[in-house]
Amino acid sequence: MKKLTLIRHAEAAPPKGNQTDFDRSLTDHGQHQADIMAKKLKKQHFTFDEMYCSGAQRALSTAQTIYHALSPNQRPIREKSFLYHVNLEYLYRFIETIDNDIEHAVLVSHNPGLSYLLSDLLREPIQNMNTCTVAQLQLNINDWIEIQSNCAQLLSIDTPD
Repeated sequence: MKKLTLIRHAEAAPPKGNQTDFDRSLTDHGQHQADIMAKKLKKQHFTFDEMYCSGAQRALSTAQTIYHALSPNQRPIREKSFLYHVNLEYLYRFIETIDNDIEHAVLVSHNPGLSYLLSDLLREPIQNMNTCTVAQLQLNINDWIEIQSNCAQLLSIDTPD
C-alpha cells in the first residue's frame, strides 16, 4: 500500500506592485505556520521517500521549511511548476506517474486542487484545506497508476493553529 501526504502552502503575502501571484512569498505568520508544522511532523518521526512541490514561491518556502526540519539527507525537493493551480484531473495524472519505488510521496501545492483531491480520495466532502494543513493518507493501492476516487483512508489531518 502507498502513502500520500498533501500539504497546502502556508499563508502568503498579497502581491506587491507588479509581482505575480506565482512569486508571492510567505507572510511572517505563514513562515511561523510552516515552522510549527515542521516541528509537529518531526515530533511524529515523519518520513517520506519523495517530496514534490509547486514552483510557486509560497509553496517552495513551505516545502523547504518542512524538508529541512525532517530530512536534510533525503533526495532534493522535486519542483514541478505545473502543480501551481492544477486541477483534480491533472493531480491524478501526475500521481499516476510517480515511480513505484516511491512508497510515500508528499505533495506541496495549492487550493482548490488539494482540497478537491483530498475530498475525492476519501469520498467525503472536505470544505477547505486551510493554509499549511497536512493530510496524511493511506492508499489502498500497490501501484501509483491505480490511484482513483475513494481509494484512501485518512491517517491524520493537522493544522498549525
